Amino acid sequence: MVEAAPGDIITVNPAEVHDGAPLAGSPRRWRMLYFDESVLQAAASGLADDASAAFEFHAPVCRDPCAVPLFDNLFGICSGGRGDRTDAMLKEECLLRLLGRLGEPRRKREAGIAGSIVRAKAAIDTDPAHAFTLAELAALGGMNPFQTIRMFARATGFTPHAYLMQRRVELARDLIRGGSGLADAAMTAGFSDQSHLTRAFSARFGYTPGVYASAFS
Repeated sequence: MVEAAPGDIITVNPAEVHDGAPLAGSPRRWRMLYFDESVLQAAASGLADDASAAFEFHAPVCRDPCAVPLFDNLFGICSGGRGDRTDAMLKEECLLRLLGRLGEPRRKREAGIAGSIVRAKAAIDTDPAHAFTLAELAALGGMNPFQTIRMFARATGFTPHAYLMQRRVELARDLIRGGSGLADAAMTAGFSDQSHLTRAFSARFGYTPGVYASAFS
């Protein structure tokens, strides 16, 4: 449990389960930047000079006064209509300088996860649109369904179903960004219909897939 005050930078690592509530019922407002994991992976590789490194934020709340202007610059580039190709170098510089203050490269944790869970997780990552059953995932690891739920949650922070939904939302997001219509993206990603995608997408990102699609139209 942490508390964030005005001017603090809040960070959440990929796939971390998190929640929040306003302090003493007071109103709150954020400016947010979402990074694809591939962006953080590339940054970690550069910061550590190691292609196998992953990136991890130091702490959920940062009170580094030097990081604030770096965030402001990057946010302005990404949201102020200055994010075209002519600003590519400036954007990359701001990103790497910000990440250099907020996090650090680390060795991937995958090796520390039980092999049985790695196989189940890899199956979901490879084809999140597949209609997996718990028995199917359990069989991949040679465990029973209850063991699979418990160990998967311990290793990833998600139950198998919650992780599957996260991966489907991310797949749908990539499809929408690539130009797919919302209904097509929903079906291709494994959702029963567009409304199912909308609920899951909004819960994951805080805005609807329609709003996301409008940014690329």
